[in-house]
Amino acid sequence: MSFLGSIGHLMDSSGLNKVLEEVYGENAVIHMLNGKSYARAIRGHFLVDSELNALVISDEYALPLEVPEENTIIPAEIEKVIELFDRMVSNESSSDEAISSCGDAIQKVQQRIENRKTILKEKPMGELWVQYMTMVDLLRTFIHSERTGNWKLNLWCLSEMVYYFAATGHRNYAKSVQIFLQDMMELEKNNPVIYSMFDMGLFVIRRSNRFWAGLPKDLVNEHTLMRCMKWSGGLTRGRGIMHESQRNRWLLALPICSAVSGSMQELTNLRYETSDQHKEVSPSRIERDNNDAHKILQFLVQNNPFQPSLDMHNLITGEKSEPSLNCHKSYEVGCSIMENAYGNDAYEHSFRKKNEIITMGTAKKGTYRRRISSHR
Repeated sequence: MSFLGSIGHLMDSSGLNKVLEEVYGENAVIHMLNGKSYARAIRGHFLVDSELNALVISDEYALPLEVPEENTIIPAEIEKVIELFDRMVSNESSSDEAISSCGDAIQKVQQRIENRKTILKEKPMGELWVQYMTMVDLLRTFIHSERTGNWKLNLWCLSEMVYYFAATGHRNYAKSVQIFLQDMMELEKNNPVIYSMFDMGLFVIRRSNRFWAGLPKDLVNEHTLMRCMKWSGGLTRGRGIMHESQRNRWLLALPICSAVSGSMQELTNLRYETSDQHKEVSPSRIERDNNDAHKILQFLVQNNPFQPSLDMHNLITGEKSEPSLNCHKSYEVGCSIMENAYGNDAYEHSFRKKNEIITMGTAKKGTYRRRISSHR
């Protein structure tokens, strides 16, 4: 996913790679930050984000990061949120019922967390890591929109991601997403039937009617059509270049093959079913997540990115960055780049590299110094 690559790019040489290496191997972390290892990257970023939030909450409420002792005074709103979570986990009440009963407490906690983040953003180092948390939260919201089939939420996520694409050098994605959003904003007027279907959640692929069962179109395409094309007997295995009529015949035969496969499953008494429990909520996975989260938390306590510091630096080496770096202003830089692109021909307009963010990694490699000398 390109957005994962954007996150990895702007956090280059910030120390995030060493945080993830507490759980994953060095080579795996490289692929995670490039956006190639999707599942590992999602889990890794979510774990780091949860522990960064733990640091923020601990700082705001003066609470210990470990299990509170018996004499620890816990604020009333925190106790209500804990009670809400316990009721939801034990299935004693639905999420709507629990939230309606503790909505005020949740809003108070959320407001105090946002206020603390605002204070942390006054320093470049804190702003960089708060920006990282914002991007991970945006990634989480995008996954939610895909899995639940929420069309409007999906468009909102893309409208926010486009600025990070532009700022981090993903130029083709920035162009494509912007054109896609412009077309989709006119979809209700140009094609109300398709719009109503998308609004019902039919812009994702589903194999069941479960709430969290939506699958992205590109993922399904890779795991179905592209996979069968590369199997023995597929388009790219032993057949050479096929004529247009042969390719059409092969594609039109796929529904028939699917029907034959279904009939064979009935004949052999084999059928596709889904379990009631997702593997991520299994006891073994929960235990593994808790252990890995504890490792990351211990690392962040020793290398706290929210320490009062005016200079941006690497968490591990302590190496200070160039004073003119702007990687902590990715959203603002992306907005400026996209504003300059509005109204131009998409085929003729080109994004300039000098307008993109300057990360600690690019400055370390000398890119920043070469860029300065070229403008003298």
